[in-house]
Parts: sequence; structure tokens; C-alpha cells
Amino acid sequence: MEPMRFNILLQGFLSSGDHVVTTQIEHNSVLRPLAWLKQSRNVASTIVPCDQFGFIDPDEIRRAIQPQTRLIVISHASNVTGALQDLSMIGAIVRDSPAKLLVDAAQSFGHFPIDVRKMNIDMLAASGHKGALGPLGTAFTFIDSTVGSEVAPLLHGGTGNQSELPTMPQSMPWRHEAGNLNVPGIAGLMAALQWRKSNSIADQSTPLGNQLAERLRVLPNVRVIRDQSRTHLPVVSIVIEGWEPTDVASVLESNFGIQVRAGLHCAPRIHKAIDAPQGTVRLSLGRFNTQPHIDLAVEAITQIATCQ
Repeated sequence: MEPMRFNILLQGFLSSGDHVVTTQIEHNSVLRPLAWLKQSRNVASTIVPCDQFGFIDPDEIRRAIQPQTRLIVISHASNVTGALQDLSMIGAIVRDSPAKLLVDAAQSFGHFPIDVRKMNIDMLAASGHKGALGPLGTAFTFIDSTVGSEVAPLLHGGTGNQSELPTMPQSMPWRHEAGNLNVPGIAGLMAALQWRKSNSIADQSTPLGNQLAERLRVLPNVRVIRDQSRTHLPVVSIVIEGWEPTDVASVLESNFGIQVRAGLHCAPRIHKAIDAPQGTVRLSLGRFNTQPHIDLAVEAITQIATCQ
């Protein structure tokens, strides 16, 4: 559902001759629609580089804005390194330009607070199955009322609303909701959000992630792609010298019962900046991880890293 959300926003908002500023950390959910728009509508893009940990310098975004720039597209956090971007500063930069701000909050939603007003976010899309703890295949979109009429529908069809019209309704959200909705998935996402709101279980994923990164950092042959002086999601990406990321993932699952993600993580451009051309091994923590999980992960990676 998340790629569908970005297709709605990008294809619906951008026209021939428009210019987009985006970044090196972006997911293919953004990069591939922009590539298609370049081919089909001559929409130009400038890709702002990140540093070796996946952080974007807001001033680089400022410098990339051109007179024809219509949209700034940025991930709130890198899905590879967990680097959390300064959306407040980026939003202030966009506010002083004629462009609009579209945020990919797939990684950060449910982990960090997002205030679309204070951050000057015009559009936002996020997955429901990550930090929100909802079912796989759910997502949501925020479109500010000031730009709603500028986002054309991607799909056209029945809405159960204003059926007498030959075209899609102008009113939201029906303007972008042709056909039957994923009601079971939406109900599951709502239940997850309500559970999060009412449950007293403390979320220790961020401090545990910081601890995991520090403990892995001292291991031989292990490179942790993280700057502990700045804010990250509870995600730890590593490279083990002499090992392919996919092989590490296989050993972790088969020998230790630990599931991780390995490879390029659908974000191919960032890996040049972080010097990991084959990708990384990404350990993602959540609300239900505990100290014993961290201890097990450190022991398992220790054994792999010292078995050359």
C-alpha cells in the first residue's frame, strides 16, 4: 500500500516541466515513481547527497531549490541506517519557497512524534505495519487542505458517494478512494493504534538500539553505520568484513533464530554514501524486544565476525 500512496501523491501532483528535490536516502517507493515521471512527463529531479551515516544537510536542500521546483520529497528517517532527519528545519526552508513538502514517514511513524503543522508538511505517507504495529499491506496518506485540489486522482471508479457524477468527487477522501477499501486491514490498523494508546508496556526499542550499536561497534571486523551523537530510529545496520550480508542473515536465522534484513533494503542510492555496495545487515528493534534479545544478537554476531 505504501508504494500506491506515493504514486497517488507524486503522479497526482506533478506535471510536465516540474522540478523535484529529493535525497540519496530515499526508498524505491519514491525513486521509481520519479523515474517514471521523468520518462513520461519530463519531470526533473535533483538528488541531494547524504553523509556517511545517512543524514541530510538541510542547507543542501535549500541550495537545490530552483524557480521551477514544485516539490521536496524526503524520508523522515532512513530505512537503512535509521538516521532521523531534521524535518523542522527542512520544513522552514520549504516554507520560504514556492515548493511543497512531501514526507515519507514509513520508518518513523509510531516511533517519533510528527506534527504536520509545526513541521510545515503538506503531504505525508506512512506504512501501517511498522512502528504502528498494524497489519501488513496497510498505509495512510495525509494531504493538507491547501493542496488537496492540486492532487489529481490516480484511480477512477466507484466510491459509493456522489454516484451521479461522471468523474471522481472533489471532496476528500473519496477523491482518491475508488473501489472497495481494505476494511479488515483498516480495522486491524485502528486496533493496533488503540492498543498502543492504552497499553502501559514501555517501549525500550530506542535505548536498546543504542546499546546494541555500542556493543557491536567494539567487535572485530564489524562496522556499525551509525553516528551515536545524533538521533536514530531503533535500527542498527552493520557490515561484517569478509561476509556477504545475505550470508550473515542466513546464519543468524538458521543458527540463532534471529531474523534480520540483508541487502540494499529497496534504497539503492544510499549505499554508495555509506560505502556498502553489497548492502548491509539491518537489525530492527520493536516494542517487544528485551535485554536478552540484545545479548543474543551480540553473541551471535561475535561468533560470525570472528569466524573468518
